[in-house]
Amino acid sequence: MVRTDNTYRSARIDWETSERRSATLLAEVTGSPKRIVTQGFIGFSSEGDTTTLGREGSDFSAAIFAYLLDAESVTIWKDVPGMFNADPKRFPDTKLLSHISYREAIELSYFGASVIHPRTLQPLQKKHIPLYVRSFVDLAAAGSTIDDRSENDSLIPSFIIKPGQVLISMTPRDLSFIVEENLSDIFSVFAQHGVRINLMQNSAVAFTVCVDNDNRVKPLVLDLRRDYEVRWNEDLELVTVRHFDEPTLTKLTSGKEVLIEQRSRNTARFVVK
Repeated sequence: MVRTDNTYRSARIDWETSERRSATLLAEVTGSPKRIVTQGFIGFSSEGDTTTLGREGSDFSAAIFAYLLDAESVTIWKDVPGMFNADPKRFPDTKLLSHISYREAIELSYFGASVIHPRTLQPLQKKHIPLYVRSFVDLAAAGSTIDDRSENDSLIPSFIIKPGQVLISMTPRDLSFIVEENLSDIFSVFAQHGVRINLMQNSAVAFTVCVDNDNRVKPLVLDLRRDYEVRWNEDLELVTVRHFDEPTLTKLTSGKEVLIEQRSRNTARFVVK
């Protein structure tokens, strides 16, 4: 059913071909109601090769099938009671997000919340298919509902802590201004090394980013040093707070050195040590 390109471990969906194939295959299923048991995580290319969908590919598969079959809803069963405003393993006073919008869930997932991947939500949003996150540990728990409704999004501050961060600052060797040409070159180097930028900030002569610390960072820095003076700090945390209030920000940054602070209407972000 799931036709993809050949980008293994992160295959892109050919939605039109997949829709045609799913309609054909579903017509062959007998019985009422029709029941289908299938695997997640894999698709196939136009050449007939098996491909893999990548991170959270099983949940993404559920969303793909829902989109292709015009499902009424999707339920994903987890070992947690739903989506929380923070990691309950790290913070004892977390609150369940019982009903939030696709947009809010995508924002939280993008910033690092681990329950639902943004790719899972995007096809559901396109066809307005609600997603229920339920617990297979506690079947009586209400869980979380994710759909178009956004009136509850801002009721509770949500915060995500990403440890193991590296702060990298780049300055042109001649102290020239950071302009579009520099940024284009910098982004190209990051793309070549497959390093995702979690936060960025620039001044007149410096461009600073926060990234996950893994084995791709040191080769990246060596490449950047050909054209830039590069400084970096390890063992940092990236704190993101959605719908922030001052007590929550004070609680999360108390006793920590704040290296970068950014605020928008809905989101505050801090790189701390």
